[in-house]
Amino acid sequence: MDDATTGDGAQPAADLEMAFVREYLNAHVPAHPLTPEEEKRRWREAMLYASLKMEEVTSRAHLMKGLHDRHGG
Repeated sequence: MDDATTGDGAQPAADLEMAFVREYLNAHVPAHPLTPEEEKRRWREAMLYASLKMEEVTSRAHLMKGLHDRHGG
């Protein structure tokens, strides 16, 4: 398991994920009040965005570790 899912990095990972959720919500402010269903969809989209960004962070970390290990670091 990686730090994003274990006790060691759980809180920083959760904080980062919530930052991505806020980033999405702030970038996609509705022009009009949303119905409860629209608001639910907006939150689902924000969570999907955050999940994809977390995968990107994890992939980059693994890539950097691999490069570091390969070059004798």
